[in-house]
Amino acid sequence: MPTNFVFRFEKANLFIPFQMPNKRQRQAAVNRQTTPEDARRSSVIARMEKIKDQLQIPEYVEENQPRVWLEESYDLGDLVFAVLDIPWKAFYEKAQSLLEQYKDYEMAIRTDLLTQVDWRHYQPPQPEKESHEPSFKKWFPLNLFTRPVKKSSAQETPAATEGTSNRTPRTIAQGLAAPEQTAYCQVAQLYDDVKHSLADYPAMAALLAHYCTNAASDYYLQAIKTLDMTRLTDLDRSIMEQNGFLKVLHHEIYWCNALVQCSECVERYMKSFPTPDFLMKSYAGMDDRELCAASVTVLKMIAEQFRLLADFQPELASLVQYTLVEADLHPDKSADQRYGDALLVRHSGVAAGQKLYEQLRLRMLGRLSLPQEKASSRRHPDIASRSYFVADNLPAVAMAEFVQLCSQHETARKCQHCGMLFLSKNTGAKCCNRKSPNGGLRTCREVRKEERASEREVPPPVDVLNKVNKRMNGRLARSLGMTTERRASILKSWRKEVKPLVQEATDHPETFDEEAFDAQLCEIFNRVRQEEAAAERRGQEEASKKRRWKRKG
Repeated sequence: MPTNFVFRFEKANLFIPFQMPNKRQRQAAVNRQTTPEDARRSSVIARMEKIKDQLQIPEYVEENQPRVWLEESYDLGDLVFAVLDIPWKAFYEKAQSLLEQYKDYEMAIRTDLLTQVDWRHYQPPQPEKESHEPSFKKWFPLNLFTRPVKKSSAQETPAATEGTSNRTPRTIAQGLAAPEQTAYCQVAQLYDDVKHSLADYPAMAALLAHYCTNAASDYYLQAIKTLDMTRLTDLDRSIMEQNGFLKVLHHEIYWCNALVQCSECVERYMKSFPTPDFLMKSYAGMDDRELCAASVTVLKMIAEQFRLLADFQPELASLVQYTLVEADLHPDKSADQRYGDALLVRHSGVAAGQKLYEQLRLRMLGRLSLPQEKASSRRHPDIASRSYFVADNLPAVAMAEFVQLCSQHETARKCQHCGMLFLSKNTGAKCCNRKSPNGGLRTCREVRKEERASEREVPPPVDVLNKVNKRMNGRLARSLGMTTERRASILKSWRKEVKPLVQEATDHPETFDEEAFDAQLCEIFNRVRQEEAAAERRGQEEASKKRRWKRKG
């Protein structure tokens, strides 16, 4: 069963919950190196743990994801443009080539043992000779990463012996030393490449990270739940014990437990690539067959997501062009009206997208209510104040976000620097905020601003005039008793007097001396300032004389 994506929309944001780890995952995370972000989340999780028992968790959540979720906020449009801009087909082809290369490493889990096998009339195979191999109870706690060779029989399917190829045993340390020949290293490298390509799309990166770091381990945990013996009656268990089927079931459960730990090890290595984390280093001396098998499982799930995204990319591109882009070119009709037109005329991109969206609308959850929230405080007590969408594939989430963009009358236009689409928050926006087209250092908007500044070349005399003007304006602002009107008057008189000198220096650049011109402008400014001060003193003297004449009269 694949990991589900749970999310909700508000007016301008997409909220993606991340999962609170259970007790087993928290214990495994103790030995992991923590980052400041992990520390911040841990503090939030600690607060949520205190009220965890009081949370009202919906039944679907309780069955499929028995954890408490905390939300992260992202701007709308992130998922849609990630689907349009990333070369998902190339990543899918790379994943398929890796699957073909490491297909012999796959180890099938027989989750149908209790339903497809007639365990009531099971006949154990007769061994040809007495085996001196250790029993399951001895090898399982000691070597999780070393699976004993399963004996073939007429009652076991070919998949039961699959994965036990005769390749040379190899430790995890040896596999890490040759990453180009190791399944888990190649899977981690592929995920790292995708993660770097999603640097400008944090929402898609977060969804993919949640999926890749939970999918395989959740799959094996679901397999363990399917093979759970505690739901059997005592009579059924006694029958299994008598005919020897209980050992077969134990073997499959122990194998699943080993693959759970291997998949978690691979998923953490994908996050810390290229440096192995503490858990990977602690298992360095063990056999890596189960680790390779878990890597193939992770790779199969990632490849399926890449395939869905690659198939949905052209349909979504045509829909975005028909709705969001045309709504910007023709403001008389909004994006949601154009989407309605697309539904009516059965636009080529509507068929696949609308099917994804309709399936998503059928899978909604009520709010995970906190104990402080009372039904009486809601505007409509019989309706949950917030709802969550649940999806098991990325295209469905992207389609839901696209519908949200249309309903909010958003428009899209091409960036004048990189040519990719972006949401225009205002009518004057010409470039996007992506950094990938510029080497990851500056956004297209910053690059375009610098290019426009370099196009407006300022002559050296004018540049010196601007610098001196800024310097003298600061000097006047620091003078006591200087009003804004008086300061503007002094600068205006000074610029009027030096204007002919600036024009003459611009016309004769061969004789221009920057230091001498700067000194000349400063000298003229000082003279204008003195003349202005003298004129002000004369005005004050004349005003005082008039006041005296009035008093005498």
